[in-house]
Amino acid sequence: MARSHSTRGGNPQASGLAAGRGLLIVVFAVAIGVLLLARVVGGDDDSNTPSSADKTSQPATTGGGPNVAPTPVPSTTASTIAPKKEPQTVVVLVANGRGVAGAAKANADALKVQNYNLLSPIDYPTIEASTAVYFRAGYQADALAVAKALTIDVSKVKELPATVLPIDGKTAHVVVVLGTDGQGLSPS
Repeated sequence: MARSHSTRGGNPQASGLAAGRGLLIVVFAVAIGVLLLARVVGGDDDSNTPSSADKTSQPATTGGGPNVAPTPVPSTTASTIAPKKEPQTVVVLVANGRGVAGAAKANADALKVQNYNLLSPIDYPTIEASTAVYFRAGYQADALAVAKALTIDVSKVKELPATVLPIDGKTAHVVVVLGTDGQGLSPS
């Protein structure tokens, strides 16, 4: 006689393993849910601060939960720089601290072609060893664009110092002081 296996009261050891696996999956899913919820709600501790990889724009997932986009995190890098303005709204003063006749005019003319609002180029009262591109608050991106247009290294871009420059640049948003380091354009 053939013996038949009944599904009722089958192997109790296999049933226990299946129940254990199921419980483990539920516990694991709850733990992940709690971690994700804590990340979305956020806290004051640094463990919720996204890494640099998390700061990039990622599409929201659609795994059955709500679609939550990552929250951007402020940083002290270029993302905190005010956006560049239209060139015609940026007042630029170019000063010749190089001692080469026509240097300020050559650089101002190059900016004029790009529609910057230029004050008349001037001679700086001293010969400067290093070129500098100074900006007023809110004009850092514009100063970087001016430096790029004049082939001046971005390391030369600086906030306008608290002490007054020895020139009248009060109405300028960006002040370029050409130095003898060869930065900027040369007169033709």
